[in-house]
Amino acid sequence: MHPLPQVAPISDMRNHQVEVLSMAKKGPVMLTARGRTAAVLLSAEKWNEIAARLQQLELLLEAKQIEAEIANDPARLITDEELERQIAAKIVPL
Repeated sequence: MHPLPQVAPISDMRNHQVEVLSMAKKGPVMLTARGRTAAVLLSAEKWNEIAARLQQLELLLEAKQIEAEIANDPARLITDEELERQIAAKIVPL
């Protein structure tokens, strides 16, 4: 279960920047304008965690797609090394 999001008016970025940035270290901050969510503020550390996790999931999906292609066409076999090479070619450094 996700904790309740932290919320701050977007004007706090101008008037209370240090406090809002401190909040972002604890978790995402929903910035609101006129009572509606306008943006989400994340710490750089959290952003990097999310980006790395997304890349892992994309690589897993790619591997599963290759497995499915092989399962659908038994004549199309590749070695483990070839599979690793194909996946490594898709890795983008963060």
